[in-house]
Amino acid sequence: MTEELKPCPFCGGNGRVTSIDEGKMWIECDQCDSSSHTAETESEAIAAWNTRHGPDDLIRTVKTRINELEEQIEENYTYRSRELVNHEIVVLKWVLSLRRGE
Repeated sequence: MTEELKPCPFCGGNGRVTSIDEGKMWIECDQCDSSSHTAETESEAIAAWNTRHGPDDLIRTVKTRINELEEQIEENYTYRSRELVNHEIVVLKWVLSLRRGE
């Protein structure tokens, strides 16, 4: 019997098993497209998906990343274009809004 998938740690959506030809698989959210690390087997992919930090840790991590990106823009120091960095900030803020139910 396959282990049950927990809801997405970011938006609460449902996970689905995804694989590629080389036999690698991972779990991907059907709402926000977040994903687990790749694994050799379905049970390893499920274990990676179901292993996560608590909600407060995730929120703290996302906020830290937003701050890092905003500092990169302020200092005009990023290896990616300003537009890509701004897009990542917008997506991360969207994820935070989903976690807070706004």
